[in-house]
Order: sequence, then C-alpha cells, then structure tokens
Amino acid sequence: MTGEWYPGHMAKTKRLLAERIKEIDVVLVLLDARAPKSSLNSFLLEVFESKPKIYLLNKNDLADSAITQKWLDYFRKKDDTALLINAQKGKGLRNLIKTSQTLVYTKKKRYVNLGIKNIPIRAGIIGIPNVGKSTLLNHLVQKNVAQVQNKPGLTRKLLWYKINDQFKILDTPGMLWPKFDSETTGFKIALLNSIANYIYDPEKVVDFLLNLLSTDYPHVSQTYFEGINSWKILVENKHYSNPEKKAEEIISKFRKNKYGRITLEQPN
Repeated sequence: MTGEWYPGHMAKTKRLLAERIKEIDVVLVLLDARAPKSSLNSFLLEVFESKPKIYLLNKNDLADSAITQKWLDYFRKKDDTALLINAQKGKGLRNLIKTSQTLVYTKKKRYVNLGIKNIPIRAGIIGIPNVGKSTLLNHLVQKNVAQVQNKPGLTRKLLWYKINDQFKILDTPGMLWPKFDSETTGFKIALLNSIANYIYDPEKVVDFLLNLLSTDYPHVSQTYFEGINSWKILVENKHYSNPEKKAEEIISKFRKNKYGRITLEQPN
C-alpha cells in the first residue's frame, strides 16, 4: 500500500475539532458494518475521549447480518452504545436522535433546573472517507445540504446543521489516520472505497479478498472464483489479458454487493 492519504486538510481538521471540543455534547462515530474495526479512526477518536459516543454501523444491508449481530454484542459488552443505521434509506435515524438525547440527558437536565430551556443537543459526526456521513446528514436535515459522491474525501469543512430545535450536528471531513497498522487494514479500506484508487494495488486487494472468501464464504468463492484463493492462480487459469483491469472490476462488484452480503472482519 503506497501513497499519501493524510493530506493537510485532515491534520487541520483534527486541530479544529480539538479547539471546538467544548461545543460538542455527543460524538456520532460512523462505521462501515462490513469492517467496523478497520473503519474506526482511533487516531481521531483520541480528541473525543471525554465525550459520550454512539457507534453507528452503516451500510448494514451490505454486511453479513449474523456477523453484524456479533459486532453489536461486542460493543455492548464494552458498555459502548452501538446502533444499526442505513443512511442511504434513512433507517434508524429516529433511534439515533433519541439515543443521543438519552446520553446527554443528565447534562441538559442541569440547565433545565437552572431555568435554561430549549438548549439543543450538539452532536459531532466523524468517520473515514466515503462511509456515508454526507448521506446521513442529508437524511437528517431532509435537504441536500452535503454533497454526495461515490468517492472519498469530498467534505472539507466543519459545518453546523440544524436538524430541529432540539438537535444540531457538526459535519466534518472524512478522515483517515497517518499510517495503517497493517497491510490487511489497507486492503479492507480499499475494498470499502475509502482511499483513492491510485494509492492501492488492485491485484493485491483482490488477492486478499479471494483468500478471505475461500475461508469465510466458501460458497461465494466456489460460485464466482471456482474456489481459488490466489489471484496469481486465478489469472493463470482464466488467462486474463489485462489482470489489473479485471481486478478493478472485481473490486467494483464487491462494492456493489454483487457477491452477496460479505463482512471483512469479525470481533476478536
């Protein structure tokens, strides 16, 4: 995995968030349900260590439902709040707002006791590029206030949006961390379309995917790839004239759920 994925605007965003931490009541941590651990930016999460958090498993309609349940159990065993949402279809958003209100109720109650009313909850939303933040925000605001494209790194500014009189949300750019902890993490992030395509080698990414499918989803492996778990062997068997282009096609099909509901990792 080569290239630069921590440009200056991401470093600047982290500094700005640290400066505005007092404005935020609760943090919405948006994750991709297909890889909740790998799509969690723990580097950025350090800024919000003292704030209550809600982990949102987005795109759960693309993930293996049985493993998604394991991830929900994993978060709950850690006493973390985790919810399933589908930003594309607007599912789970009412529960998101209600849960946010519950988490900050004690703090807001102090203001009410002092006679200060109608103070909105201020939520900050964070996530890696292309995880669905802009789509989620547009559903919450019920307007196309945030640009949505199927490519990473579109949002660049910190902007507050009013959802209703009781809820405001701070949108932030999708951010990765300076360096992946392993090449495997990089492969997963590439499959999720969260880094630019010039950064990764599509053939190595597909080699990782073939290996995972043969182990975790043998029926998918057999149906689409004859049970082969190596990109090199698949290329030799199929006589692909342009292996790189074919690898890009396989990655595209994975992103579009053409191989079925697949999760790339399970909780430890």
